[in-house]
Amino acid sequence: MNDGTSSPTGPMPTSTTAPVPALIVHGLELRRSAHRAETKTGATGNTPAQAAPPLVGPVDLTVERGQVVCLVGPSGCGKSLTCMSLLGMLPDGVTRTAGTIRVNGQAVDGQDANGAPPERLRLLRGRGAAYVLQNPASCFDPVFTIGAHFQETLAAHQPDGSRSGARPDWRTAARAALCEVGFDDAQAILRHYPFQMSGGMLQRVMIALALVLDVPLLIADEPTTDLDLPSQARVLDLLEQVRRTRNMAILLVTHDLSVAARMAHRMAVMRHGRVVEQGDVRELFAAPRHPYTRALLAAHHRLYGLCPPQGDDTVQQHPASSSAAAGRP
Repeated sequence: MNDGTSSPTGPMPTSTTAPVPALIVHGLELRRSAHRAETKTGATGNTPAQAAPPLVGPVDLTVERGQVVCLVGPSGCGKSLTCMSLLGMLPDGVTRTAGTIRVNGQAVDGQDANGAPPERLRLLRGRGAAYVLQNPASCFDPVFTIGAHFQETLAAHQPDGSRSGARPDWRTAARAALCEVGFDDAQAILRHYPFQMSGGMLQRVMIALALVLDVPLLIADEPTTDLDLPSQARVLDLLEQVRRTRNMAILLVTHDLSVAARMAHRMAVMRHGRVVEQGDVRELFAAPRHPYTRALLAAHHRLYGLCPPQGDDTVQQHPASSSAAAGRP
């Protein structure tokens, strides 16, 4: 974890050209679609959706390669909608009305008039970025084995072979990815059906599906919320491992500020659909500026018995933050 005096994570670039961030979001706004807003209000003519406050926005975010950015905030503040918009996966009734999104330097287009995403966007979802959801069981078809999911994923997103030009054997690639996420018997896992596996195991399989495509950006939307504590620790350790070994960029959504203290280089605080404050995670923990950030951290400190005495302005450092900073590059 970086502090205000440490050098950036990872090796310095050798060329004068700065590396392209894995994710750049600028001025993002999400609103109800015009037809949905008119149906709800009974109005006709010009859409009232533009007159109403946006569901989300404006939002500005940047995630560099090898960096973890945590997006925190209360339930319903727009964190998941923001994540879905990054890959053009917004639900019906919600549309992007302003802002730009670039994944690995490539603009993310919205959906066309027929609601079908363009081919370039479909490929971006597998080759440029991967999305890990809170409930991994919802992402698997229960009638197909884990091996079938790997086979389909590779066929859909690398139909012409790997980036080196040679067509990969999906079994070899799947076994390697499953071993990397900690499965001792990867061949047996490929024969399993999703309902035969726990939530923590399925979450690791989700991450393995991202690794098998070697994506530079991982969007993880509360990946540990539904897991027991040992499984949470294993998933967080795994995310840190792939960030470090693959120089992967990670946008991590969480309610748990201990996770942010442990994992993040930067943190963005969201409330009522807007990012109210963001910056270096240690600086935000030590000296939050926005009133909501201060209230959020004060509640967190009280929960962990770290609330400073009345009248004492000193903020005690979270133990997760200090331990992570001591061992992280």
